Amino acid sequence: MDIVFMAASLAIALVFWGALLAWRWRATYQFSKQLFIARRRTGEIMAHVDEAAFVAAYVRSEGPRAATYTFICAVVAAILVPVGMVAFSVAWQICWQLTGELEVFRRGTMIHVFAMVLVGMVVMILVSMIGMRRYHSKVPIKINKAIKDLNSKEVN
Repeated sequence: MDIVFMAASLAIALVFWGALLAWRWRATYQFSKQLFIARRRTGEIMAHVDEAAFVAAYVRSEGPRAATYTFICAVVAAILVPVGMVAFSVAWQICWQLTGELEVFRRGTMIHVFAMVLVGMVVMILVSMIGMRRYHSKVPIKINKAIKDLNSKEVN
């Protein structure tokens, strides 16, 4: 399969995924405005609470964060895996030449290909680990707690 076709297919898939994600964030934003009106009518949100403050709190707590982090990790991995494999292959070639060019360690042999697969896996695991760590360390407050906080603030 042609490398240009594969790269173009990956780019198209990532653009489509990003557009879908942007649509979900926009839908969350639009729904938050409707929810503000409905909760204001029922008295759950006090009169002094600003719509913009509620919308920001709702989007922060109920937006598609997990999907966003997954998308960002996929984009970063799509960039770093090929870069890591090229860097590893260059380092492998240098080490192979420095150690006397043993045929069993030539580029393209089974051991080289297996090592490249491992490099790709390590890069993806590291990207996922960093993304998951950040996702779980930046958990927003739940919307009900945010509403209580907004209701408890006094008008200045």
